[in-house]
Amino acid sequence: MPSYSELRKTNHFYYFIKFTLNIYSMLFSLMGLCVLCVGVYAEVERQKNRTLEGLFLAPAVVLILLGLVMFTVSVVGMVGSLRDNKTLLHMFLCVLCVLLLLQAIGLTLALIFENKTSALFQSSIREGIKHYYDDLDFKNILDYMQEKVV
Repeated sequence: MPSYSELRKTNHFYYFIKFTLNIYSMLFSLMGLCVLCVGVYAEVERQKNRTLEGLFLAPAVVLILLGLVMFTVSVVGMVGSLRDNKTLLHMFLCVLCVLLLLQAIGLTLALIFENKTSALFQSSIREGIKHYYDDLDFKNILDYMQEKVV
């Protein structure tokens, strides 16, 4: 069996890495589109009812932003791998590293400010309970949590 350095010099290794990255990016772009479509659908339904007006309380906006980021980043990776464009691949790597760093920072801050995070969620839930029958999405989420947790 050839060593790793010899294997790296072959075209088979190159094509394996290239198409693995391409398949990974294609799957994530499809997932991003699905999340984006669900977010758009949820936002359209929320706007029809005009219930809770707070943008922070709308999970559809979070889904739309998440879907856009997933789709954009994965398309950059897919195009970079197909075209062998080092600039796009470096940009793909940098964006993934920044997103990973932001997630780590967010987790660290949530753990450091655990009491404030808990108080924020509790106040949001209490405010939502006041408008329990006004927002069907929040009502369904709260009912689901009560069924699964209790």
